[in-house]
Formats: sequence, structure tokens, C-alpha cells
Amino acid sequence: MVAHRDSNRPRRVGALLKRELSDLIARNVNDPNVGKVTITAVEVASDLKNAKVYFTCWQDDDNHQKTVVGLTRARGYLRHCLRDRVELRAIPSLHFVYDESIERGSRISKLIDDSLKDSPDITGDEKSKERE
Repeated sequence: MVAHRDSNRPRRVGALLKRELSDLIARNVNDPNVGKVTITAVEVASDLKNAKVYFTCWQDDDNHQKTVVGLTRARGYLRHCLRDRVELRAIPSLHFVYDESIERGSRISKLIDDSLKDSPDITGDEKSKERE
């Protein structure tokens, strides 16, 4: 059976894997390189054979490569645990990717805040003068 391109199945499987992997990593992965991580998204291929697991680290650790290595080392174990927890014919192959979007958003927010501090405040009187 061939999946349709606009099928919701990959999205639903991704949501299921996100929930289960979040729990498994928090409770069962004891690798010191894998600190506290948050799974931000799981993108499953349309053929359901591969999944990109996006994560971010809780701690302010700039060296997220160690976490990628630790999670990659644990992916066989995680797939084995997923087999017991989810009802899928085949568990997708897991590929872990560090999600920089939260860091990037934080940097942009800080830049906006800094630029607003440097600009003069516009009071109510000045706003009414601008309208005229």
C-alpha cells in the first residue's frame, strides 16, 4: 500500500514518537552525555522508515555534539523500547538533530530588547503630535 503525499499518517506517527521518546529519554537513558533534553519535533518520512528527532538541551551547554553522540548511541535501545510501547509495523530509524530555533529566537529577542533600550521613548504627547 502506497501512502498519499498529503496523508496525515507521518504527522500522527511523529506526534506519537515525540511523546514516547520524551518519556523514554527522560526515564531510561543514563548516558552522562545526554543531560536533560526536550524533544521539540519529530519529522517522519512519508514511507515511515526514517524519523528526524529534533531536540534542545535544558542546560546552557554550547557543546550539544556530545548529546547528539549520546542519543545516537542509544537509538538502538530506544527503537527496541518503542517496539514495546507503540503499535507500528516497523519502527522508523531515528536520526537526532539539535534544534537551534529556540536559541535563535532567544538571540533575536535579546537584540530587539537591546535596540528598544537604545531608542528614545515615545510618550503619549509625542504620539499625538505625530498624528497631527
